[in-house]
Amino acid sequence: MEEPTKELEGEIQTLDMAKRKAQQQVIIGSFFLVLASIVAIFLGVSTMDLTKRNQAAQINLEKTEQQQKAAEETLQQTQNKLRELNVKQAQSEKAAQFAQKDAEKANKEAALAKKLSAQVTRQAKAEEFRAQQKTGLAETLTKLATLELGIINAQVSFDKGDQLVVLLEGLRIGVQLKQLTKTSSSLDSPQVKITTTLRQIVYEIRERNRFTGHQNYVLAVSFSPDGKTLASGSADNTLKLWNVADGKEIRTLRGHKDSVLAVSFSPDGKTLASGSSDATLKLWNVADDKEIRTFTGYQDSVQAVSFSPDGKTLASGSADNTIKLWDSDLWTLDLDGLLVKGCDWIRPYLQNNPTVSEKDRHLCDGVVS
Repeated sequence: MEEPTKELEGEIQTLDMAKRKAQQQVIIGSFFLVLASIVAIFLGVSTMDLTKRNQAAQINLEKTEQQQKAAEETLQQTQNKLRELNVKQAQSEKAAQFAQKDAEKANKEAALAKKLSAQVTRQAKAEEFRAQQKTGLAETLTKLATLELGIINAQVSFDKGDQLVVLLEGLRIGVQLKQLTKTSSSLDSPQVKITTTLRQIVYEIRERNRFTGHQNYVLAVSFSPDGKTLASGSADNTLKLWNVADGKEIRTLRGHKDSVLAVSFSPDGKTLASGSSDATLKLWNVADDKEIRTFTGYQDSVQAVSFSPDGKTLASGSADNTIKLWDSDLWTLDLDGLLVKGCDWIRPYLQNNPTVSEKDRHLCDGVVS
């Protein structure tokens, strides 16, 4: 609106100047008309000429007045237009002010709405987080109750003697409890209960390992002198040798026809003796699991066997109410050993019996232990 207003203001100034100029011309024309009349009278100019000149001046004056009137009308119109434009400009400016205020109000409302929306979003997220926490806590408490029940059952089983299985279950529960306590700090009381029970299991356990493989009752066990091997006798008629370190079965010895009731290692760990319900006593080579010798003569099952400290004598106890002593090393000797053993046994006889030939009397002279 500013450009047209300036143009109209310029046009008004031009018309105003034209009006003043026309007024000046009228005044000047009137002055000259009077002056001309005086001069004419003074000079004796005829009335006709003066009248003509007066009429011409009058015509010019009328034209000037008409021009002035037209200029005034044009000026009036221009002023009206200018007023209208000023009114419109004022209205436009007022409308612009209203629009600006409305825009500012709308911006404030939009900012407030955005702020409220952000606040509502934060509140919703906070509520969701609290709900998740409550749900998570409920799940945690449920899991914890399950763990507590599990540790109670484990303690009952522990008291019944199934220690390794119970320890394994207790450790599983302990690991789960540790994972739960990472996500919740309000588990002190249940944690104490479970930890206390697990501590009792760990400190009271005595079972170190468990060997499985027999198909029936295990009736006898014996450690080798170095403690690295374990022998077992079972109602499945077999003996088994086990690696103590890892619990793996080394080999199975078969030969008895009934339950193996007693087992014993020799002091050097090379020989294993076994007594059975089949009324026999057997010696085994530990290195290759071969049977060395079977002792018979029992009227009932052999229920106990034991080597002497030097390993040369083997004692057995039987359900026939007898104890028998056997030369156990005889069956593990090679030819040289057998010659030494035999000569030591018979040497007094060879030296003192008069019926022995001279040749036989010196039979063992070169055999020394």
